[in-house]
Amino acid sequence: MKFKNQSLISIGILVALAVCFLFAEMGVAQTTTYNQANKLILEEKWQDAHDAMLKFIERYPKSSYVDDAEYWKCYAQEKLAGNTVPELGKTFEAYETFVEKYPDSKWVDDAQANMIRLGLYLADLGNENYMLKVQQLQKAQNDEIALAALYALGNADEKTVLPPLMELYTRTENIKIRQAILSMLIKYKSEEATKYFLDIARAEQNTDLLSYALSSISRREPGKYFDVLEEIIWKEDSLKVLQNHISTLARADSAKRDPLFVKIITTHKNPDIRAYAFSALSSRNIIKNPAFIPAIEAILFGDFDEDIQSTALSRLLRMDGKASLPLIIKVAKTHKNMAFRKDTIEFLGKSKDPRAVKALLEIIKRY
Repeated sequence: MKFKNQSLISIGILVALAVCFLFAEMGVAQTTTYNQANKLILEEKWQDAHDAMLKFIERYPKSSYVDDAEYWKCYAQEKLAGNTVPELGKTFEAYETFVEKYPDSKWVDDAQANMIRLGLYLADLGNENYMLKVQQLQKAQNDEIALAALYALGNADEKTVLPPLMELYTRTENIKIRQAILSMLIKYKSEEATKYFLDIARAEQNTDLLSYALSSISRREPGKYFDVLEEIIWKEDSLKVLQNHISTLARADSAKRDPLFVKIITTHKNPDIRAYAFSALSSRNIIKNPAFIPAIEAILFGDFDEDIQSTALSRLLRMDGKASLPLIIKVAKTHKNMAFRKDTIEFLGKSKDPRAVKALLEIIKRY
């Protein structure tokens, strides 16, 4: 048995070594193949270089060299196009696809520079659409330069940095740059910085950026900015953003919280949001106030799953009996869930309220 175990261990080691050797060989093969294709670029053999880069991409789609190969394929395509307008248009589109596919590639700046050069040439020939694309590219490059300058000012006084930071946020349409600006803004704790986050939350259309802004507000002082958060709940359509927002509101220390949640649970157009709002409060054991009775009724008699309705009934039965009794009687008499009706009938049987006795007698007469 000992000999057998040693043999198995030896086989395992050999297999592991073989796998390592195989991966090493594959790495060498990739590097060699790419270098051979790149040599054709240096020799300006554009058709051969284009074909070689294309084959490399097809053979090694997950290689670390794939973005290099994609860029040089575009470059060789440009050289092959000459001054042929349709082919140059295809080359522009190829560069555009490359930038979208590999936004973090070291070749993005070169690709964009080539796009600007080609776009200007094609625009001069009467293709005005390219001028608009060139202007967008130049604007994006200018924004990136401005952002780099702001990064360099990272240790400067907050009052100095904030105004240009927000001016750039408003000006740019580049999501990546806006994310970077929000990341910078998070470190500033002043009233002015928080005001900027609130302005962003009011206007931002991108759901990821909006979620980021809301998250920052929630960590600062959600109760104080309740009115702004309340605005968003009625205009935003993203379920993800609304759920994050409702969680923030549930933690808010504001007299406006409970009435707002009643309104959300009873009137919001999205039933998933209505259910989520109820669950957010239930999880924090907040639903105790009789003011929530309309919300509980909306859950119990709305189109919600049984678990949520069961939680709603549980909250109802824990409330002050005087205020909650009319709804308890309604459930006992009319709810389609027989278990809910039995639970409420049992509750009525323990109540000393004359309304409970009267309701039980009416139920007995009906059946």
